Amino acid sequence: MFEHITASSLLLAWDRGCGGSHVQRGLELMTLAAPSYSRRALEMISIGDRDRLLIGLRRSLFGSTVVSVEECSACQERIEIDFDLRQFDLCASTTNARFFGEYNGRTWCWRLPNSRDLLELDRQRQMRKSLDIRRTLFAFCLVHEPTAVSGMVGEPTEPRNALELKSPGSDTLESAADNRQACPAFPEDLITQITQKMDAADSSADIQVRLECAACQNEWSRPFDIVTYLWEELDTFCQRILLDVHRLARAYGWSEEQVLGLSPWRRQVYLSLVNP
Repeated sequence: MFEHITASSLLLAWDRGCGGSHVQRGLELMTLAAPSYSRRALEMISIGDRDRLLIGLRRSLFGSTVVSVEECSACQERIEIDFDLRQFDLCASTTNARFFGEYNGRTWCWRLPNSRDLLELDRQRQMRKSLDIRRTLFAFCLVHEPTAVSGMVGEPTEPRNALELKSPGSDTLESAADNRQACPAFPEDLITQITQKMDAADSSADIQVRLECAACQNEWSRPFDIVTYLWEELDTFCQRILLDVHRLARAYGWSEEQVLGLSPWRRQVYLSLVNP
């Protein structure tokens, strides 16, 4: 499924995202996983769909096993953990899920947050000292012209496989994060009601890992951030590849393109000859 990914494409995504934010790096990783999608379409994919896609990308590039070192929240003992990404029950595609609520005699419709919302949220936080992040993000997710009002929550269509994405609907492309129209001051109970339904429908956006400390038997959980973890792995991989390029360029006068054009096996053979 990811046969198109090469050392050159990994380096290009890494190069573009090195100075970027967490959201921007997530988008660069998504361009690797879904090259047929435009940047705008990738920005409109729900956060759960983004993370679901990136978990598939990670499994393809580096395998399913995740190894990490954590600090116990109780005794500060450092513990090594490992888990398999296949254990997570990732939900179906949620980009086009819709959530409905009644307010002021009207039925209102929301979608799930996406990367475009988070980019705009970052921009506004830089401009405004005081920002109600929860309400601002809720306003971004408002769809001004709902296409259906038959229920309180829209059911996402089951994808054919775990990595299939649904293209964003037209109402997603015209949502509040784009047009910045005025948003009503919705009551807190309605915001809570809708966000709880969002959380339940988009479980892939909040993957929790259970941890246990052998020293003190403390048990706790923490979120698994696939964007941060995969980016760190990509960074390590690219630094190693660039070192390989440097060594072979010095030894043979080859360009970066020529070195990257070698298969991994042939590259290692030449490196062993340069550094016997």
